[in-house]
Amino acid sequence: EAMRIAKEAEEEILKAVPNIARVSIQLNLGNPIPCVHDETNGSSGT
Repeated sequence: EAMRIAKEAEEEILKAVPNIARVSIQLNLGNPIPCVHDETNGSSGT
């Protein structure tokens, strides 16, 4: 049931915010993109 509520809340947010914010929300709800970590590691290592 909590999942259903979260999904409904997410839908409301998606309606209220632009696509960019939507991606940010999805990243917060799910796992971060490995590419971002990879890029950060590459930059730091160089």
